[in-house]
Amino acid sequence: MPAVEVIDVDDVPDMPVVAAVAPVCEGDDVLLQVSNAFKYVGANVTYTWYRPLLGPINTVFPELALANISKAQAGTYRVTVKIGDCVSDSSQAVSVVVNSIPPAPSVAAPAVVCTGETLQLFAPAGADAYIWTGPNGWSATVPNPVIFSVDSSDAGFYNVQIRLNGCLSPVGIGATILVKPRPNTPVILPG
Repeated sequence: MPAVEVIDVDDVPDMPVVAAVAPVCEGDDVLLQVSNAFKYVGANVTYTWYRPLLGPINTVFPELALANISKAQAGTYRVTVKIGDCVSDSSQAVSVVVNSIPPAPSVAAPAVVCTGETLQLFAPAGADAYIWTGPNGWSATVPNPVIFSVDSSDAGFYNVQIRLNGCLSPVGIGATILVKPRPNTPVILPG
């Protein structure tokens, strides 16, 4: 009787699925996760994450944490799963988009207005949203707010932040506005 050799054949792990992530801002934390990780059981499970620029990294967890993300970490990520000696096909590519933090905007405005005049403030154009703050709880959400018929309560410091591609700028370089009393109307006397 010929010798019988038993060959152990393991199944190739299913292709991992990485959950998509929304665009993020520089400095955010991102967590890439294998959404079908429940399929991979056992003590010898290894996840190999393929990262742009930095190359592969092995983990025993079905996730990859990207703390304080930078523009250099933007790009396409993939993962494979190894169970024992068998390696899965690579996951579909997941794109990580990292948007820049917009610079602190500057406020353009007159330094002095007179009581009863109109004050208009200006911020750089092109942002998705504007967050203005000013004296006495004043706020606005338009690019170039207008305050009609100013009085002494409108005097003070005005500032703005902008949001661009979902990213909030630092607080801007504000402007201090003085409101002066309007001079009396001159009277022309005869004679």
